[in-house]
Amino acid sequence: MARIRSSVVGQLLQDVAAGTEPAAALKMFMQRVDPSYYMRTQSAPKAGNLKQAEDAVQKLGLAEAVERRFARFDEVRGLAWTPKSTYEKAVGGIFAKLYPKPQAKALTKGQTMTWLKFVHEVLPGAESITYTVPAARKPYAHITACAVDGQPSLFKWGHEYSLYRWASGTLPVDFALNAGQEVTVKAIGLLPHMWDDLSSPQQGAFVYLDEGQDLEASNAGLGLHPDTLRPDLHSVRASIEHLSKSGTLKGVPGAGGLKITKGEPIGIDLIVTAGGLRVQYTIDRWD
Repeated sequence: MARIRSSVVGQLLQDVAAGTEPAAALKMFMQRVDPSYYMRTQSAPKAGNLKQAEDAVQKLGLAEAVERRFARFDEVRGLAWTPKSTYEKAVGGIFAKLYPKPQAKALTKGQTMTWLKFVHEVLPGAESITYTVPAARKPYAHITACAVDGQPSLFKWGHEYSLYRWASGTLPVDFALNAGQEVTVKAIGLLPHMWDDLSSPQQGAFVYLDEGQDLEASNAGLGLHPDTLRPDLHSVRASIEHLSKSGTLKGVPGAGGLKITKGEPIGIDLIVTAGGLRVQYTIDRWD
C-alpha cells in the first residue's frame, strides 16, 4: 500500500477518494505523467554542461540571481482586488470597535460560473471573500524572489519574481489547511509573469490566502522551472534545474495561495460578502 500511495497511481486514487471529480482527477493524472513533469531526466548533468552553465551565469552576471527566497505579501504587484475597508475604519474614532456591527445575512448559494465571469461581474462589488478549502489537491503555491537585491532577472518576463507549486497539486494538510475550513482571501491578482504583460498567452490569476503554507517547502529546492528561464539560458537549463533541486528557498513562506490557470480545472467555492449579503459562488473553469 505504501508503494501505491507514493506512486502517481496512488495519487490518482487519493484524489478520487478525496472527492475530486473524475474528469479533474484524470486531468491531474495526465499532467503527472506528462514528460515535462514525470520521467524528466534525473541524471546529473555532465561536466561539460556544468562548465557551460558556470560560464554563462558568470558572463550574464547571474551568480547571485540564482539565490532565491520566499517573497513577502507587501512586495507583490498586479493586484486586481483587495478587501474593502473594515467596518471599524468606516465608522472611525477610538470607539469604533465597540459599535454594534451589521450582521450579514445567512449564506445563500449563488451561481456556478467561470473565473472570468466572477472577475467581471462579482469581484468589483465584493467587500470581503473567503475560500472554502476542498478536500482535493489544489495548485497551492508561493511567490518567490531573488534573495540578493539588485540582481538581473533569470526569467523570460524580466523581473525577479516567480512562483513555485508542486506539479501534482497539494493536499490541504500539506499546506497547513483543513478541508472545509473558510480562509480569508487577502487579495486577488495576476500571476508574476503577467505583472508587466497582460497580453501573455499563459493567462492566470493568484488568490492570496491569509492562512496556509507549504509544509514541504524544504524539499521544493529553489523553485526554478526550466520553461520559465530567459532564452540565453536555454542551453544550460538542465544544469540550472539540478542546481534548483539541490538548493533551498530562504526565509519564511509569505505570499501564498492558490494558482488559477486558464485551461486547467478550477473547482473552488468562494464566499463573497457585499451589502450585508453572503453568497457562495462555485468557480468551475477559466472561461
